[in-house]
Amino acid sequence: MNQFLLTQKTIANLFLEAEGYDREFLQRFLMRKMEQQDREEVLNVLAGRCLPPLSSDIIAKKVFDPGEHPERLQKMLRGLTGEDGLVVSDSFRNEGYIQSESSKKVIFDIPARLLDGRVSDLEVQAAAQEFIFERADIYSAELLMMQYSVEAGQKKLELDYRNVCGTLEIILMKESPDLFESFLSEHYIHRFCRRQADSGLSYQPLSHIIYVQLDKCFAQFQEGIDGENNKELQLLLSMMADINDEKVKRQSKGNKKCWRTSIQKFFALHRTGRCRQCGWQRNMWMLTGTQRKSFRDEKG
Repeated sequence: MNQFLLTQKTIANLFLEAEGYDREFLQRFLMRKMEQQDREEVLNVLAGRCLPPLSSDIIAKKVFDPGEHPERLQKMLRGLTGEDGLVVSDSFRNEGYIQSESSKKVIFDIPARLLDGRVSDLEVQAAAQEFIFERADIYSAELLMMQYSVEAGQKKLELDYRNVCGTLEIILMKESPDLFESFLSEHYIHRFCRRQADSGLSYQPLSHIIYVQLDKCFAQFQEGIDGENNKELQLLLSMMADINDEKVKRQSKGNKKCWRTSIQKFFALHRTGRCRQCGWQRNMWMLTGTQRKSFRDEKG
């Protein structure tokens, strides 16, 4: 087992196939690697007292999977971009290209192909990252290089600079970095869709990047104000910030445009064990990538 990287898929297979001692060992390992607060949250979720946070990596990827739930991702992207005609077509590869043996691999969170030919990526950041701009530039550039690549069955002559479709990179930040915190504005959505020179000349680049401050959105939601003047979108983003908040639960209850009911049903299957395909995730959303890797060393 220590000959390869223990990925989420590998852990899923282990959890589904493990029996007896092996399954108990895996469960004990997962719980032991968590902080006390996280451990209590897991126990509350398993007992049905609350839902796991939508901002966690595994949960967000499952809830907004463009292959299984394109309508959810589409609704989110439409609200954040302001493009009412945006349509999610299908899922998209989640790995960038390796330029050389020494290159670092770029792994996208929730990539999707749009009907107009663009590709999008929805990134969910639970912790503040002061290098958020640099990271977004690299991810956006990687997406654009994938767009400027010939696919199987396509001739190179069919692709040139004039017909390359653009990219859309969206970062949902549960904790805002300092630069966003210090910026005085009522807006919590920041769209970088044009580039402008110091001379005033501007143009629309192929890559669009949107930053969303979930913490600021949630704070405004609690105060009854909305800097973006979009109550429906604010409620959805507030669910991303804290799906178990009492005000969020009250306003989302019975709201057919809201996903809370379907998400509750989804995790009800997990608690009862009827969802074998995804049941392993109920113990996994709090575990970091480093902790997942360390499992291989401890298990041997």
